[in-house]
Amino acid sequence: MQGIALPGKAALLSVSVLSALALNVRAKENAEIHFDPSFLRLGTGPAPDLSRFSHGASLSEGTHRLRIWFNEKPVVNQDVRYVAEGHGTTPCLTPELITQLPLRHEMLPDSAWDSGADVCTDLTALIPGATVMTDSNAQTLNIQVPQVWEQRSARDAVPPALWDSGIPAALLGYNLSAYSSENNGYNHDSLYASLNGGINIGSWYLRHNGNWSRDNHAGGHYQTQNTYIQRDLPALKGRISVGQINTSGQLFDTLPLSGLKLESDERMEPLSRRGYAPEIRGIARTSARIAVRQSGNLIYETTVSPGAFVIDDLYPTGYGGDLDVTVYEADGSKQHFQVPFASVTQLLRPGQSRYELSIGELNYRSLPADPSLWQMTWQQGVTNWLTVYGGMQASERYRAGQGGIGIATPIGAVSADATLARTELGKRGQDDEIRSGESYRLSYSKNITETASHFSLAAYRFSTSGYMDYLTAMQTREAIFQGNHADSIRRNKSRYTLT
Repeated sequence: MQGIALPGKAALLSVSVLSALALNVRAKENAEIHFDPSFLRLGTGPAPDLSRFSHGASLSEGTHRLRIWFNEKPVVNQDVRYVAEGHGTTPCLTPELITQLPLRHEMLPDSAWDSGADVCTDLTALIPGATVMTDSNAQTLNIQVPQVWEQRSARDAVPPALWDSGIPAALLGYNLSAYSSENNGYNHDSLYASLNGGINIGSWYLRHNGNWSRDNHAGGHYQTQNTYIQRDLPALKGRISVGQINTSGQLFDTLPLSGLKLESDERMEPLSRRGYAPEIRGIARTSARIAVRQSGNLIYETTVSPGAFVIDDLYPTGYGGDLDVTVYEADGSKQHFQVPFASVTQLLRPGQSRYELSIGELNYRSLPADPSLWQMTWQQGVTNWLTVYGGMQASERYRAGQGGIGIATPIGAVSADATLARTELGKRGQDDEIRSGESYRLSYSKNITETASHFSLAAYRFSTSGYMDYLTAMQTREAIFQGNHADSIRRNKSRYTLT
């Protein structure tokens, strides 16, 4: 068959049409499409080589300026080098290019970062389900990976670089109340004022709380509740306070101290990362829409790429209630599964932690002495269903340690811990009297959707008579010093709370 000679512009147009047709053909691997080059031969010249279009359109070897898309979002305009591969060309993804992609780079193997001018990383071999496709007409490079590999920010997250400590300021709040009575010629007049004030200078905050009271019999008196200096530490997602402080009470009882406290501050987390909510994991067969419902209410919706996905930025929703997850696939099919959701105080999200370090002297008005205290606690979310936690308390002649776990199960959330304490009460005869004991605590929480009710049980049981918490131990030592018996200080053996 004799070829038909075409004018130059017509030939270029024909090549473009062939390129577009080849681009939109998604042939299976090794399938070949044949274009007859004789239709594009110019005059008596040789027929053009169309073999590189046999397996789809591809750019010629060399460097091309492309817009790079990652999971259907534009990322950067970049020079990309194309190298020969099989019947066509393939983009060379260098380590420098990969660093510009919003990937979870820590999940990639070391081989992805091999240096060298000619090093090309095969992303599809490193990430299961990843695709790298070139659109020669649009001059774009489209990279798609499963959502679980994507570096994502939590909803409503604000980068720490944009945080602002505010302007210098002085604060003052107050509350006044007066009382007057007369009974059988006896007059009683009183005046009470509570004050809370502070000064902000840069990242430092001074706070003071106190009250003033006066009556017609005792005169006026001002009492300081606490005064402390505080500073935020964004790098630690926490804050430090120095002065008259209170321990957090997360694991041990809250205690007033004069000293220093370093603790995590959950307010530095986005709202969608505070409190406890489970991670949702699954696999999408196509580009899919994920809908999450709780008690029939839609609480979350997003779209994901084909492959494994994770949803880890759900807002906390009270005590819980199982989550109904529906995956709407692009082909019209659906997947549906449930994720159990129940919470107790100790549960944290996977990867989240909570800490506290307090050092100081007990600031308790009924004790003439000021015993020292060193306290440290740590809570760590391990998985959706497991949180571990523990802490230590130490003082002169007092030691206590606690360890426990929080577990989320389909029938509710449970936490259990044990505290061991050892107290040296002081001299009795020639020997120190030592009290040792254990305290066990069990908590249970369950949201009952069918009856729209919540059930919570917390039981505190002191299994041995020798157990003393820190404050009880200090009060008992003071009682002995005053000549009283150690058992004169009341101690609870068990306590139950049901709601």
